[in-house]
Amino acid sequence: MSHEMYEHDHALYVGKPAWHGLGTVVENAPTTMDAMRLAKMDFSVELSKPIVAEYGEPDYYGAHLTEASKFHATVRTDTTEILGIVNKNYKIVQNSELFEIADSLPNAKVETAGTLFNGAQSYILMKDDEFAVNGNDEMHEYLCLMNSHNGTLSLSALPTSIRVVCNNTLSWAISEGSQRMIKLKHTGDIDTKIIGLKDALDE
Repeated sequence: MSHEMYEHDHALYVGKPAWHGLGTVVENAPTTMDAMRLAKMDFSVELSKPIVAEYGEPDYYGAHLTEASKFHATVRTDTTEILGIVNKNYKIVQNSELFEIADSLPNAKVETAGTLFNGAQSYILMKDDEFAVNGNDEMHEYLCLMNSHNGTLSLSALPTSIRVVCNNTLSWAISEGSQRMIKLKHTGDIDTKIIGLKDALDE
């Protein structure tokens, strides 16, 4: 299914529902923090300890285990589901931090918000009619903030004219606007990077 909304995914839509009929529809734009709750995105993600794998058949001494690797699992704490496997330098950006970025846009209102792949990816679509970043003068109706907990998406901001409601429309927006995206890797001083992103979006 192209929407890629699974058992533990949810979404919020303002004004009109998505084509797939899933999620919660509200008449008026909520605050960013209310949107996080209504979209059921108020969960946290943690890194596991370094992964140790079992291999082969157990023998007299028990199971065969590898040495601890440089890889960790990202775990959704409310469902205990493994969302992805990342290296030791990976820095988690919580959904709440994505909404804090959205909240720093004073004139914008939440249009849609949701998760995909059981929470491995998340997005917030803000509406303001005048979004342009990365030195591009072309104005767009929406700004899509997106993130992942499995390494498939950088922490990103994308001005777009596409109403993102699922994986299909998110992929379409990225394909149409990749040159306009601001992308931040999940490494290094992520807090400073987030501050820089807020500053860039405030210009």
